[in-house]
Amino acid sequence: MQQALRLLATATIAGLAAFAVATSPGCSGDKTGTDGGGDTGVVTNVCAGKTIADCHCTTKADCKAASDAGASNYICTPTHICIKICTSAADCNAGAHEVCEDAICRPPACGDDSECTGAGQQCIGGTCTARIAPAGVAKCTVTPAAAVLHSGATAQFTVLAKDASDKVVPFKAATGEVTWTVSDAGVGATTDTVITATVTGGAGGTGTVTAKVGSVTCDAANVTTFGDTASDLRVVVVNSETNALITDATVVAGEAAPVAMADATSKAYDFPGTTLPVDVSAFKDGFSYVTYVGVNTKDVVVYLKPQSAAGKMTGTMGADKFANLSDVRGTVHLAINGPSIAGNLIDISLTTLLGESVPTHIDLGGSTQTDIDLPDGIVIGLGSQMFKQTYSVQSDPGLRAVWSLGGNVVLSDVLGVVSSATGGGDIDVGSILSALLPVVGRLESGVQSGKVFKSGDSGTVDIVPDTLLRLQTIASIPKFNKYTLGGTEQQFDGAVVIGGAIAPNQGLVPLGLTAGVDKHTTTSTTDMMPDGIVDPVGMTGAPGELPLRLAPLHGGIEGSKYTVLALGANLSGLLGGLGGGGDSGSSSPLILSGRIVFKDKIKFQDNGQAANKIAIPDFMLPADVTLDDANRKVAVQHTDGAGFYRLDLTTSEGGEWQVYFAPAASGETDVQLPTPPASFEDRLLKTASGSTKLPTATLQTVSLAGKAGLDYQSVVKFDSDNANDLTAAIDAFTAHGITRTTPTP
Repeated sequence: MQQALRLLATATIAGLAAFAVATSPGCSGDKTGTDGGGDTGVVTNVCAGKTIADCHCTTKADCKAASDAGASNYICTPTHICIKICTSAADCNAGAHEVCEDAICRPPACGDDSECTGAGQQCIGGTCTARIAPAGVAKCTVTPAAAVLHSGATAQFTVLAKDASDKVVPFKAATGEVTWTVSDAGVGATTDTVITATVTGGAGGTGTVTAKVGSVTCDAANVTTFGDTASDLRVVVVNSETNALITDATVVAGEAAPVAMADATSKAYDFPGTTLPVDVSAFKDGFSYVTYVGVNTKDVVVYLKPQSAAGKMTGTMGADKFANLSDVRGTVHLAINGPSIAGNLIDISLTTLLGESVPTHIDLGGSTQTDIDLPDGIVIGLGSQMFKQTYSVQSDPGLRAVWSLGGNVVLSDVLGVVSSATGGGDIDVGSILSALLPVVGRLESGVQSGKVFKSGDSGTVDIVPDTLLRLQTIASIPKFNKYTLGGTEQQFDGAVVIGGAIAPNQGLVPLGLTAGVDKHTTTSTTDMMPDGIVDPVGMTGAPGELPLRLAPLHGGIEGSKYTVLALGANLSGLLGGLGGGGDSGSSSPLILSGRIVFKDKIKFQDNGQAANKIAIPDFMLPADVTLDDANRKVAVQHTDGAGFYRLDLTTSEGGEWQVYFAPAASGETDVQLPTPPASFEDRLLKTASGSTKLPTATLQTVSLAGKAGLDYQSVVKFDSDNANDLTAAIDAFTAHGITRTTPTP
């Protein structure tokens, strides 16, 4: 989580700030004339005899049309397009119901279907248009592709619809337009006839769940259902990426002898004679280890994550793809590209969100050139020149959406951001994040859903940011409370807010981003002491209120649930290390506290942030933790609201060990970590060859208040809720690195 936030937030910093540092303030790529025009020698045709929509201009005078009194209401963009500007709706076309938005006349947008008044319309990419009928579906797939169910438990399946060109379409089935079939009563049954079906597990068996849209039969999902068990303890082990059963793991329950192979008939690991509660662990080479402490249910499911290579998709964004983006003045081109965040939001992919950093050569001619490292998911350029136009999106294997936030930025704005937030070679991350908000608000969003990433495989993707961030909201951030870690009183000093949507079986798709810092307690510029309240630096708004702009649902994720992920953090640690390395010597680890808010709809409002205000509840406080390596013990101080704790250990080679345990009712929670069976590496104390650096250790505190009645035992129990998918249940969490000590040789 720490690295994921760092990548997402600093991608904008790296793409803009590093570019600006490499650019001499005296070398401006933006024309400052009254026409706002760009390179006047590139396009020679003018608008005489043409409509404004077809006009290509070199100066604003070219934008005059016969029906206009003059050209004063138009500007000629750097990409030689005439755009009508405005100060109010009165300047726009009343007959077309245009609104004045960002000083540009535009047709109104929609945030969801309820804003469409036409018969049979739906909101697609912010525009009300005719609803997609079953005839518009050429192929389809039932997602997820596989599931493991317990008798009486439920699982949701969704139709992913595509057109003849293999593009995902936002098909929203009406009753009777989709026919669902479960192959065997032992697997389960469903009577749903809409695009999403709820299947209830049967008595036990293996089969399929199939859907049919009109005359098109979808690719089916495979389902395995387990009935009740008569054993004193049964453990089912599942691959977290594929939902396939794992029958060759080694499972340990308390002091019982390890079971290295599932029963050939039941496909489960049985431990007769076991007395509850008991600690349960599952080990398998090439997979994460998982330990559940204090299991008090006889039916347990464990999900192991494979240490598989990421899949990669590569694309190219030349200067032409920025020709019609929202900031009509900017000549700096920037796009951030990444995969959707699948699984629990506390499990944001650490290494594949934006790709590895790659050297990028910035050459503005003459002596103004340098090499900087940028994440592989970024493209950047100036005018017709792209310094980095190829991007790579990496993801753990599975069904994903690829997203892009990109646009044209005014070079002088970037230079102003950097000059106000750097000094002596140091970067004030919080100030840069806040100062970049106006820039981020002018970006556009691109989404391509339904992309399949395969382990170690490469493919191509062609994505263009083509949807304006027209939904305006305010994220109301609560006051930061103080907490104590390691005997030191601390307080968050900033917040980052990601606005997006949860696409079924694909994960969170970012559609917008905002941030703020806790900068001062008074209006005096000399008194900059924090007061626990974030400030919208450089923007209008009350303290604690962060303007957030995001794109309407588009790219095939229409119908998804809007989601806001708010992260309170010590932004001073944003560019520092995670801590936890015995010989790392890095700065203090990043500390996070997240709140997740789901919204069924966010309506379009012309400059209507207040109407869509999203109140972020109080942030959870991180739990103080002590890791005693010598005695293999973990001690956690009580934190209000904790549903369970999870200790994450990650070795330098990528091996993981996740230890789940319930909080004590009060005071300290003490946990004894097991020793893996002799044939498995000890991921608590393992060091890399020739190094003394211990595995990175992170403690996560998770609240399950998003779903009534759910607790730690519900998570480990084999039923409808499991640790692999708690998206609807987790409403709050914290995460912070644990400082490790160098082991004695």
